[in-house]
Amino acid sequence: MKPIHKAFAQKYVELGLNGTLAYKSIHPKVSNTTASANAVRLLRSASIQAEIASIQAKICEKSDLTVASVINDLVEVKQRCLQRYPVMRGSGKDRRQVRELVVIPETGDEVLADVWQFDSMGANRSLELLGKHLGAFPNKVELSTPNGIQVETHAYDWSLLTLEEKRTLRTLLAKALRA
Repeated sequence: MKPIHKAFAQKYVELGLNGTLAYKSIHPKVSNTTASANAVRLLRSASIQAEIASIQAKICEKSDLTVASVINDLVEVKQRCLQRYPVMRGSGKDRRQVRELVVIPETGDEVLADVWQFDSMGANRSLELLGKHLGAFPNKVELSTPNGIQVETHAYDWSLLTLEEKRTLRTLLAKALRA
């Protein structure tokens, strides 16, 4: 592997898996469009993918990071984010929990109730990542053609295809639909 390709893989990991930024850090004078196109091309390379995987494995090894530890941390984040805490106003001796008037639906009575909050965004993100790991959100869809042929598709980043590959795919799909 060329040293420049190794450098790209290293920058790709360092910059949060952003191919455009990684390419531009090595070739600062290119436009964003050129950097993006060249990054996509490089990321299709099996040797660069292997180098990225190697770099990520070394990082995990150094940091003692495992799938189990990440899952445990996500569960802890979810639990902490779901803990309610009071909405407070004021400062010092005047600091009090916010109360608001609430209507009880069954009776129509109005009562003062303490106001609580929790971190729903953090909880939702943790739950999303845990769900993805557990396969709760499958990335494949099964389709069948009118003549009964089963087709299995997987989620794919179509922006990685070249224009020629997109045309070929469109032609093949059109032929399959006519069959």
